[in-house]
Amino acid sequence: MQSLELFYSTDQLDLPPSHRWIHLFEQVTHPNYTTFVLNREREYRQGDVLTAVIQARDASGRPKTYGGDFFRAKVVSVQPREASSAGHVTDHGNGTYTVQFPLYWTGGVMVSVQLVHPSEAVMVLQRGNPPRARPYLEAELEEDTPIARQPIHVMVPRQSAAKRLPECSNKTTPDAPHQGYWSGNVWKSSVCSVRIFKKQEMSRCLAKKTVYLHGDSTLRQWYLRLVRVIPTRRRGNDHAGPATAVNNRWNIAIHYRFHGFPIQVTTVLNFRQIRYVVDELNSIRGGPNTTIVLGLWAHFTAEPLEMFRARVFAIQSAIRRLLQRSPGTRVFVRTGTTREHKHSKLEYYLLASDWLAYQVTQEIREIFRTEKNVVVLDTWDMSVCQWGHDNVHPGPAMVDSQLNMLLSHICPK
Repeated sequence: MQSLELFYSTDQLDLPPSHRWIHLFEQVTHPNYTTFVLNREREYRQGDVLTAVIQARDASGRPKTYGGDFFRAKVVSVQPREASSAGHVTDHGNGTYTVQFPLYWTGGVMVSVQLVHPSEAVMVLQRGNPPRARPYLEAELEEDTPIARQPIHVMVPRQSAAKRLPECSNKTTPDAPHQGYWSGNVWKSSVCSVRIFKKQEMSRCLAKKTVYLHGDSTLRQWYLRLVRVIPTRRRGNDHAGPATAVNNRWNIAIHYRFHGFPIQVTTVLNFRQIRYVVDELNSIRGGPNTTIVLGLWAHFTAEPLEMFRARVFAIQSAIRRLLQRSPGTRVFVRTGTTREHKHSKLEYYLLASDWLAYQVTQEIREIFRTEKNVVVLDTWDMSVCQWGHDNVHPGPAMVDSQLNMLLSHICPK
């Protein structure tokens, strides 16, 4: 297998620096020549998996012989345009990739594959050594067939494909990489039975409970949504916390606080109010009526992955201590999502790339994978295949669906 490091050996060539980068960019995965192929010869039915094969090629159309490219993929309904699910990419390490799309619904579907970063850009992100030019892009790939624009028709299954999903609990973990799909503005989980909570049902679910939300501004969206739906008396600083909302009728208390440094904001903050998650976990009494949700990702993409890993291991230890002294405490950890890259500025690709967010998400999944008393709320897929534009602060449909996941674990019935 050809090593990706070969393409950084251009520093050793007797060429001017600008020519070295031209030499490199000629060998970067190019979206105009990189295509994917679908198996259109067979029939597809609801419940099947549609497979696409990607062949990466450089600017000269030559097949790549190594992997490392970062793709995003989704399958969407054609008529009506209301359903979508994420495709999952397998890197074979030789310039080819397999993408699997679960077919959750019937009717016409179209596949979308996006090259987010070529492998050479991923190497730059890993090394933290930005070039003078920008090998970062977000480009749609074309299907390698004359009928690429024709939808694939998904038929009804020969036998009923419906299956009863288990109730959401700390025992319901996905046995496949697929998490679910969008149906209109509602996320349909394929992992467990996620309920749709209305205003009264939210209050009833959280009755006699204390909820702690410790994380970034994406978790602040959860706090603001909850206090908008549930009538509360509020006090504190809604921006960075500490903020508290109380409903005396249902005996509900909701707390929000920022996760501590690193903080990538331009607003003025009171450093005295900033506390690390570990310190907060050590001070919480806990118990069966206590729910804790942690959301750490968006502000960590600019930091070394080793630092994030060390932070999460410290949090993991604090969670174990909390559960030992207060059994029954409900603990949830949320993953990252995709986000916008404002005006295609280089800093957003270097510090907040989707590839970086995905690495953080992978770390969260792996570290808490064996923690039987901690639930990972995986929100990556729902952002990859969302209908709206990528945004670090998603719209109400995304926030409501994420809260439905949380509440379905707290109140599965």
